[in-house]
Amino acid sequence: MAHTWLSVQVELVSGRGIDWWPRPGRVLAASRSHAFAQFADAIDVTFGRWDLAHMHRLTMAYQTQVTPLELWDGEAPEGNIDSDHTKLSRLGASEQFAYVFDFGADWAHRCTVAESRIDPLGNTRRPAQRANAALRLGRPA
Repeated sequence: MAHTWLSVQVELVSGRGIDWWPRPGRVLAASRSHAFAQFADAIDVTFGRWDLAHMHRLTMAYQTQVTPLELWDGEAPEGNIDSDHTKLSRLGASEQFAYVFDFGADWAHRCTVAESRIDPLGNTRRPAQRANAALRLGRPA
């Protein structure tokens, strides 16, 4: 039986004070065993970000904040959970959440989990595209 992954539509909503329309977007494949931090890294790479030394935060539909707690030096806002250890398995079909990169430029994204899961090794892409997508998430192609 093939392992199925999440398919997540990621749209850039705003950044640097600009609301983007039409919204640039990407579709990412991610294993439910990936951490939110790995997913955040994949978003940043696919949107061509080169200065990755900025903080990020994901806000779930139920308002839980997911962020790298170690980077807050003990000053993380109360109730935040760690993006390095929290897995994407928390996400359900059709769930939406927000991703913000670089709290100064405020690159805000809307992420939507597809209703059905995908086979990351299925024949929907060429082999080079599968390999590139898998490498972004640190997985073998």
